[in-house]
Amino acid sequence: MAVCRNNTAAWRIRAGGLLAAVALAGCAGDTEEPGLDDEDTAESALEIKGGYPDAGDRAVAGLLITDRRGRVARTCSSTLIAPDLVLTAQHCIAEAPKLIACKTATFGEPVDASQVFATLGSALWAADDPWIAARAVLSPPDGNAVCGRDLALVVLSSPIRASEVTPLAPRLDRPPEDGEVYSAVGFGDTEGRARDGGDRRRRDGLRVECVGYGCGTQERVTGSEWRGESGICSGDSGGPALDAAGRIIGVTSRGPAGCSDPIYGGLIAHRSWLATEAGRAAEAGDYAAPWWATASGAAERLPSRRPLDERWLSCAHVPMASGGGSASALLALLALLTLQRARRAAPPARAARRSTISA
Repeated sequence: MAVCRNNTAAWRIRAGGLLAAVALAGCAGDTEEPGLDDEDTAESALEIKGGYPDAGDRAVAGLLITDRRGRVARTCSSTLIAPDLVLTAQHCIAEAPKLIACKTATFGEPVDASQVFATLGSALWAADDPWIAARAVLSPPDGNAVCGRDLALVVLSSPIRASEVTPLAPRLDRPPEDGEVYSAVGFGDTEGRARDGGDRRRRDGLRVECVGYGCGTQERVTGSEWRGESGICSGDSGGPALDAAGRIIGVTSRGPAGCSDPIYGGLIAHRSWLATEAGRAAEAGDYAAPWWATASGAAERLPSRRPLDERWLSCAHVPMASGGGSASALLALLALLTLQRARRAAPPARAARRSTISA
């Protein structure tokens, strides 16, 4: 399994009429682990292959992560699950190996919240959709293994008005089922080598291929993950898989460079953590906690007190400066982000059997 990431694409950022080009390069941690072959490793960086432009799913947000000097490090996808809470993949906000072997792959330290920005527009670099700064990034507790824990939460600097965007709900009452139909949404490329990501796209009619240990050995898919059908490429990391009711049943984690056989992070194993952090965000943001995170909501919608199957307890665009005219572009992006941060007082208007971490 390998981490699928866009390494050479050029993005154009429009800021106050200034058009600048920023080169994208491979994610950090691209060194392969010695002794791993393609059957035991997975690539982390993935797009919605064969999808269609999607202006409707406004709760699916684009993420931009900078380095400590403010330069674009990578882009990902994510989902608004509460007014100021975004669900994404942990490898989007923390370093991870390019090639993922479940027995050994671990996450590094997460980036600082000041390095993370989100946009609810349908295109990452649209001039009329502001970037919203993060005030916190959160990772699941109990360890730093990649497989089974490739989820993260980003707390935004201010809540989004319900009149602007309706958050989507995680499905925490039951895991995906073999053959279940789902839709994939993300900001990735349209082909493995297209390097044309940056616009929100959606693909419908996909089916869950297998769930947990039904997918084979733990080297590739853990008990809390599941394998999808196709359609995920570089830039789709952190984006949602949506069931027929529009609920989130998985977070894009990893898959092969060929944009097929994606692996999704499951939510059931992390439902307590998700509900707890959603409650904390609601209290800090002074809004009502989402129904799926409340005790009454859990009582109505989660399974009865039967034991949770222990098998359930258990893909980012990377932009880097490349010399030449890229420096001015990076300065322009920093200026845009700084200006938007200053205006943030009011909420914004508006695979084969191998896998890769989508990003």
